[in-house]
Amino acid sequence: MLWFVSLPLWPDPKSWQVAIHTVTSVITLMLLALLENAGRRSEEAAQEKLNVIAEALAALMESRAADDPKLQDAAKELRDAVSLEERHDRRLSKHLLSMTGRDRTLLLGRALSLSA
Repeated sequence: MLWFVSLPLWPDPKSWQVAIHTVTSVITLMLLALLENAGRRSEEAAQEKLNVIAEALAALMESRAADDPKLQDAAKELRDAVSLEERHDRRLSKHLLSMTGRDRTLLLGRALSLSA
């Protein structure tokens, strides 16, 4: 309603209409950019969660590879399938390898409960 109240302030209704359309277009574009940014950040967060779950599962599989040699190949295939980034892989692997098997299992359980 604020836009309607501003009509008498303009000498020409046509210029008032152009100004209102311009302001509305600018606000619409700003909201669109905000929504796109929120969507991109949401996608990046979801991908990061999936990478953590895949890495935790791969590390858990590798820790059990001594009992079942097929797990080593399966862990490699898992990493290849999700195309984990090298820097993420190195950082997380160091952390996961320093953990005990029980801690890795707990981490995987928490990651899976977050994704559900």
